[in-house]
Amino acid sequence: SGRGDHRVRETSTLKGLLGRGRARDDMSTTQILVALFLVNFVSIAGFGMLLPVFALYGEQIGASGTEIAWAIASFSLGQLVSGIVFGRLSDKHGRKPLMVLGTVGSSVLYIGHLFADTPELLILVRFAAGITSGSFALSFAVGSDISTPATRARVLGIVGAGFSFGFIFGPAIGGFAAGLVSEELAFKVVCLVSAALSFAAALAVLTLLPETRRVHEHRDGVARPRIRDLLRQLDFFTVLAVCLAATIGMSMLHGVFVLFANDVLYLGPMGIGLMYTTMGVFGVLTQAGAVGPISAAIGEHRMMVVAMLIVCTGMVALGLTATVEVALVAMIAVAIGYSLVNTASSALASLIAPEAMQGAALGLVQSVISLGRFIGPMIAGPLYDFQGPAAPFFWGAALIVLFAAGAALWHPAASHGQQSN
Repeated sequence: SGRGDHRVRETSTLKGLLGRGRARDDMSTTQILVALFLVNFVSIAGFGMLLPVFALYGEQIGASGTEIAWAIASFSLGQLVSGIVFGRLSDKHGRKPLMVLGTVGSSVLYIGHLFADTPELLILVRFAAGITSGSFALSFAVGSDISTPATRARVLGIVGAGFSFGFIFGPAIGGFAAGLVSEELAFKVVCLVSAALSFAAALAVLTLLPETRRVHEHRDGVARPRIRDLLRQLDFFTVLAVCLAATIGMSMLHGVFVLFANDVLYLGPMGIGLMYTTMGVFGVLTQAGAVGPISAAIGEHRMMVVAMLIVCTGMVALGLTATVEVALVAMIAVAIGYSLVNTASSALASLIAPEAMQGAALGLVQSVISLGRFIGPMIAGPLYDFQGPAAPFFWGAALIVLFAAGAALWHPAASHGQQSN
């Protein structure tokens, strides 16, 4: 349509970079997506590398189980605070400088982990690392900048796949690096490698990514859009609520799955690792390959509802089984469903928000995801202890299906699939 062609021209990054004509626009968009994928992979791989050695280091500095849990949770709290701030600042000052600031800050803070020799310092450093990681949300803002409404979900799915890919290989790289040295040096080596990866991500942003934010001229007498105005929109608030519910349910699963796998499935560390790797692979394939066709066929809204039901089904199946084979299929279903929910939430939030607030809108989505990742394990632990191993999965599924029913009754104006039907 004429509107779509206009939007393609408008969402081109810099005229000098993209040149003229649709072919050049498509080529440049592909280049930016490849760069984003690499940046996200390197950034998240650096974060994931710490996971195999984090608890071990906590024990070395005398941290209790509760203190280690708070050190892990403090990262999500930092993201909760910074996602909104980074997003809003990027709307005013551009995506690229803030992405560079965040990745350089992460590199510095990985080195700072080497000096966190008390539980209190470790919690503080993890919180600060969470703040700098607020720049991760800007990748989604860049994806919004270079896409049209019709391609928004597909592009954001590819952006998210870079993060998922990093989560798959980050822990493996960290475990390999730690295995080359003694247990006493493992954490230090991993921190240095993570710092190098974050610095490499900063260089990649500087050299590979253009500035994609479009300049919006402010007209006198017209109020500037504010975050509070965005939150007052029922459609946008509904997207955040559904995203929060799905993330809490998913995090309830992750919060106790290692215990469940050990107590019920009798899996060891290698089996658990393979289970998570399989989930990650299916998540990447879903985000990179399935999101686009599904959103084009049924729209982001319906994709979100169907995906939540898939997650719910997988969690119930996991709670009912005691066999590894069924548990694996259930975890794959959860991974596929949550990948679709996550991408649909970002796409809908981007489509609902005004042009000048794309960074703030997607930053809010990432902050809500961080909040869900903090709340979920806090609920799941007591449920596991007092109601049994399957309880977190059943309660998480109940929460998700409740919000899925609400989402099914909701009819957003922004879903591309609905507009085209």
